[in-house]
Amino acid sequence: MKIKSCHPILASLLLIAFLINSGCSSPDLLPAATSTSLPPSPTATFTITATPLPTSTLTPLPSPTLPPDTATPTASPTTAASPTPTPTLPPTSTPTPVLAYGGPGFYNTGGCDEDEVYFFRLCITGIEVLQTGKMIVYVSWSRTDNTKILRVKWTDVGNHDIYINDDLGNGYNQEQAGGWMGKSFAFYYNVAYNGWYVFPRPVQKARSLTFFDDSRKLIIPGISLDPESLIGIEARMVFYPLVWYYARANWTTTISQEGGLLMTHRKIANCLVQEWTPSQPVGKYKNNIEINGVTYDLYSWSEPDKGWSVREYVALKGFGSATLEIPPLFRATIPSDNANLCANEVATLLGSLKAVNP
Repeated sequence: MKIKSCHPILASLLLIAFLINSGCSSPDLLPAATSTSLPPSPTATFTITATPLPTSTLTPLPSPTLPPDTATPTASPTTAASPTPTPTLPPTSTPTPVLAYGGPGFYNTGGCDEDEVYFFRLCITGIEVLQTGKMIVYVSWSRTDNTKILRVKWTDVGNHDIYINDDLGNGYNQEQAGGWMGKSFAFYYNVAYNGWYVFPRPVQKARSLTFFDDSRKLIIPGISLDPESLIGIEARMVFYPLVWYYARANWTTTISQEGGLLMTHRKIANCLVQEWTPSQPVGKYKNNIEINGVTYDLYSWSEPDKGWSVREYVALKGFGSATLEIPPLFRATIPSDNANLCANEVATLLGSLKAVNP
């Protein structure tokens, strides 16, 4: 059958209908979409909420262990850094104050001379320089011949044959004599007669002094008030308005169990002397003694099981103008194995006793 040409669209439709009717279909063609209008697609609104990632906790890596010569200390992250300690230096010793030549205190200086005609010996046992600058020269007289001949020493009160010269040519007459030097007395062999002289203040630049007793032709040179010979450090008492002067190299000062001043010798074991509570002595009376112009009554008892003896010294006079209801009492412990040395050290201390203003 011959198909006449017709409108192209109509021809196409006829062809399709023919194919359908003939049972042939094309597997490669999708069914045609219907022309039904679809509802408009909604406009999608996307809201993006940013969820933060969990914060990661970083664990610091341990610092590497470096060789000792380059190791850097690692501070702990949880430990506050400790400040670097300041190095502790040895304590700086306090400089010893420079003491003036001839300053106040006791001086371990002196010497001796003898009269070979009348057989007596004069020794200077020490010098005390007062706060006023005046000098007290402590002396001891003794006799050198053991005979029955009576020998008399006349008082030196007002004796201007006794004087001191310094190395600058200045002279100083004695102003006062005390102790046995202020008396006239007969003196005997093997007995020491102690006393003192007072002299004016020496000039500041003087460095060496010479003692003269022209009436007896005695000369004692080489007296020095150098601070190196100064032994007088003041130790004030508790019960009495008194002081001792002591050498720091020999004594230490503390307070005793009874509450008084206690002096303990540094070099002699069990050698000590202490200020005792105002009271009466309990020992046995021995004798009356004079030490550097200070007069004491001496009492004592022995404690052999402890290895020492105890001496009580009652100060009577020669230590100044302190007004006391009961005479000052001191107790000394004297070790049996070093009795003489300790007794001499105690005597030096007791001889320095002076009154002070309360």
